[in-house]
Amino acid sequence: MMRTESQQFTLLKQQPLVGFKNKLKKEFALVEEPPKTIQRIFYDSFDWRVFESSGILEAEIHGGSTLLSWSQREDGQSLGSIGLNTMPQFVWDFPIGPFRDRLESILEARVLLPQITIKSHIHSLKLLNKDKKTVLRLFLEENTLLDPRLQQEYSLGKCLRMIPVRGYKKPYLQVLSALSNLKKRDQSLFDEALKRLDIHPKKFSSKLAVSITPDLNAETATKRVYTDLFRVLKQNETGLREDWDSEFLHDFRVSIRRIRSGLGQIKKVFPPQPLARFKKDFAWLGQMANPLRDLDVYLLNFDGYRARLPEERQKDLAPLYELLRKQKQVEHQKLVKILDSSRYRRLLKDWEHFLKDKPSQKEPPKNARLPISKIANEHIFQLYQKVLHQGQAIRSDTPEEALHDLRKTCKKLRYLMEFFQSLYPKKEIKTLIQILKRLQENLGDFHDFYLQWSSLGQFGTQLSLIDPASSNTFIAVGMLIEDLKNRQNQARLAFGSCFKEFASSEHQKRFKRLFLKQ
Repeated sequence: MMRTESQQFTLLKQQPLVGFKNKLKKEFALVEEPPKTIQRIFYDSFDWRVFESSGILEAEIHGGSTLLSWSQREDGQSLGSIGLNTMPQFVWDFPIGPFRDRLESILEARVLLPQITIKSHIHSLKLLNKDKKTVLRLFLEENTLLDPRLQQEYSLGKCLRMIPVRGYKKPYLQVLSALSNLKKRDQSLFDEALKRLDIHPKKFSSKLAVSITPDLNAETATKRVYTDLFRVLKQNETGLREDWDSEFLHDFRVSIRRIRSGLGQIKKVFPPQPLARFKKDFAWLGQMANPLRDLDVYLLNFDGYRARLPEERQKDLAPLYELLRKQKQVEHQKLVKILDSSRYRRLLKDWEHFLKDKPSQKEPPKNARLPISKIANEHIFQLYQKVLHQGQAIRSDTPEEALHDLRKTCKKLRYLMEFFQSLYPKKEIKTLIQILKRLQENLGDFHDFYLQWSSLGQFGTQLSLIDPASSNTFIAVGMLIEDLKNRQNQARLAFGSCFKEFASSEHQKRFKRLFLKQ
């Protein structure tokens, strides 16, 4: 059976919509609906997750109501729609149902932001058969793109959209044939708007997007890595300041940690004097951001905390939630002050200057002119051996600090592997990163459960001082702490099997084959 697709045609600029509409009505038995002006807002996360999943979220706003449609970017096929009174910010603000469930797997904790706004004046027509049933819909549109950055408007021209009704192929083909003299629109409104606004969704990714070749010298290659990490840091600053969602702070902090890791691990490539200052200042910046991130994690996990308590105790955590929320506001204000400080602005300016500075003509540091492949292989394999040594020394009675040290070494190893992954066969390096990631997740759980139960205990004590009558909340927090301690113990028990998989002879051969090159 032939599949009928929605079609769009471009109308001439000088072609009045009313005149073209009247011409269509003479040729076909079309019924006209009242013209209307609607606002189309295309929503996505800051890092364009819906776009990356090959989708488009379009909110059509008219008369105080909103219809949110989700379609495939390539062929416009509908993936679902939902009527809303107000546009939700987060996926958990949507009505419970399949639409929300599918969107949650894409957006996770990211806020939906209005990315593109188009004002459309529309004449709607429908073709009826002899039984007065609608067999085809036509929309004559005049579209205007709004640019909020420059407070300007751009005409996207006039077009005709023709949308078939399932089961009525013949009238669709008849009208399609009559419109054969019209030029088909070669790109959607969405794609045309992206082009007009010069928006490139892939550049907003927080993933490393740097490609280096094995023969590139270590100084040039490392600066390319740092430059891309700096891009991530800067592009997340606005969302962090505005507190749009917790991922801006997360990506901001990760870029800082990666820069610090590189400064500490990639040695004798740059002069020691500027590096000492940058190490100190990036460490300071990371420490300033830590309290807010901890509170974000507690709030993101809060529904999970509640769900692990008996139903009759779940409501008793409400005062704790309010305390965490208020404390987050305080810490956010503190961090914004840091971002406004002269020290932070000076750090950004000096770091950018350092990255753009040309290599010195004087005697360079020992490793600066060596091929990056040699430096990467040596440093990655040394760290890998350190992970093996630390992990093999851990027993059931080993102090917890040893697991924390191993976690930090694993993080350094993963950062280096991700920095230089373009040097290695894509499939092989991704496999080894995934193997390392599974071990990291176990160590991360162990560490996070410890941080959570110890910090929540402090918040519980703080609550009891604020409100001595909050005994039920204090009991609920105590139960939550016990649960987190049990989960930490479970993660500790699972460490042995996780490390055994990572350190297997098969995986050791893979690491040697990829990084231990003569």
